[in-house]
Amino acid sequence: MGGTVSRAKWLGWVWVAALNVLGAQQAHASMIEALDLAALTDNAEEVMVARVVAQASHYDEHGRIVTDVEMLVEQSEKGAAQTGKTVLVRRLGGVVNGIGMRIEGEPSFVSGERTLLFAQKLPKSAVLRAVGMSQGVLRIAERSGESWVSSAAGGAALVRRGADGSLTKARSALEQPRKLSDVLSEIRARLKAAR
Repeated sequence: MGGTVSRAKWLGWVWVAALNVLGAQQAHASMIEALDLAALTDNAEEVMVARVVAQASHYDEHGRIVTDVEMLVEQSEKGAAQTGKTVLVRRLGGVVNGIGMRIEGEPSFVSGERTLLFAQKLPKSAVLRAVGMSQGVLRIAERSGESWVSSAAGGAALVRRGADGSLTKARSALEQPRKLSDVLSEIRARLKAAR
């Protein structure tokens, strides 16, 4: 009987381990409304090409871990940000004293990278937040001597609400990389039409 109990315990542990492995492989994402380039432009107070200079994580006034990203403005398309000045962009999540917090769908930044940023100001603050979470951060990469932008909307399940209230899967603002110059032309046309 001792062998049977041992075998039952062993099978139980195998079952728990299998469930843990299967559970760990499940994808988790934040469900957010998909925004196209026009909606990103319309909803942003600031639209700019900016380079990541530095990042620092800390607890905010609500006890959440946030990361403040200092960005150097290379080109401003909308808003008060000035070329050559720095702005502060806040995202939820980060690591403070070995304690980490990650929010699926929040943007991530890499020091030195260039982005096309669509942002709004936090209430009563000069600190910015990306519009539509990671949708408001388009990564810029150099290829064959030209700048290209691509979506950085990782960890987000993008959806649209139908007239009947149902949610359907939607695409990001940029399904394929596009030339930065073409995207900026589209943004400028949108801003000109809104005047």
